[in-house]
Amino acid sequence: MVTKFHNGKIYLGNNHYSSECYVDDAGIVTTQRRFYEADTREEVDLEGNLLVPAFRDAHAHPLFAGRESLGAHITGVSNLAQIGQILQNYMADNPGTSWLDGASYDRSLTGAKTRQALDNFVSDIPVVLHAEDHHTLWVNTKALEVSGLLTRNLPELTEGGIDVGEDGLPTGILREWQAMQLVLSKAPKLSLEQDVQA
Repeated sequence: MVTKFHNGKIYLGNNHYSSECYVDDAGIVTTQRRFYEADTREEVDLEGNLLVPAFRDAHAHPLFAGRESLGAHITGVSNLAQIGQILQNYMADNPGTSWLDGASYDRSLTGAKTRQALDNFVSDIPVVLHAEDHHTLWVNTKALEVSGLLTRNLPELTEGGIDVGEDGLPTGILREWQAMQLVLSKAPKLSLEQDVQA
């Protein structure tokens, strides 16, 4: 079966739109010709509504988001220098901080996302920055040291990974929960009052 979606605004990606779209029963966009050649066809009138592709369910993690909001705010920052300024300002405004959490950086941010890049701004305490996908962490050298990960003998993971540089040591990027948890499990535990605030 092929379905024709029409009479709406259909997002095709990369800022391109169409007024109609044909999708086969495997969920693959196909051609108008295939639609008319199909044994079974269906038409869906969008009645002027927007249609966008979806690759996962919609869900939220409000407690995690709240916890992230307690740290440095780096959402919408466009370059490494701005991140550095925010981290240094946070340290100045919060003396005695023993662990600096920040969220959420754009993974397409220009510049090297390495532990050394963050060390240039804060090197004496762990810095842990969450990416906007919430499946990636960017950490400094101190965070790797505290987590026992500044080594060439990294733990074997069944999912995700720890990016490694040419020197065989972690670069500061950890991907997916199993890898991220190796660092996050070392963070100071929040009190009940802090979680309620979050």
